[in-house]
Amino acid sequence: MLKAAIAISPDEPRAWLILARAYLNEAGTTSGDREPIYALSRQAAEKAVALDPNLGVAYTYLGRLDVLQERGLQTAADHYSRALALEPDNPGVLSNATVMLGTLGRTEDILTIRRWLVSMIRPPHHADQLLQGLVFSGRYRDAVPPARSRSPCRLTPSCCTRT
Repeated sequence: MLKAAIAISPDEPRAWLILARAYLNEAGTTSGDREPIYALSRQAAEKAVALDPNLGVAYTYLGRLDVLQERGLQTAADHYSRALALEPDNPGVLSNATVMLGTLGRTEDILTIRRWLVSMIRPPHHADQLLQGLVFSGRYRDAVPPARSRSPCRLTPSCCTRT
């Protein structure tokens, strides 16, 4: 379906961006060789950047691929830095940057960004990520108040569908 959208509008950078993300998701769930899927994701992200050099999220995908394909942390950091310079308030860029911060072991920075995302944007998945960060960093007491304030998830399409 994404390829069909790109066939209709090949100059739409966000279509290429979504395709890059779809390939990243596919690579994360495959038990086979991920390298060919990473290559497809990189091609799509690079196409998105070629069409719109100011699309910060595309640079975060390239940075993540740099880490996954072992192209070097400096190259990855350069991509994330470019993304943050272009779109410092973009929730997608900030959320994706926490992945790189995790690679670097910068737990405090991750928690700071996730707290901000929860306070400013409030989508459920940001709250979930904050809770996970608190638990993984051993801050169980800090995780209890946000967990208690969360309403239970009901099995509805909006509950189960997260972007």
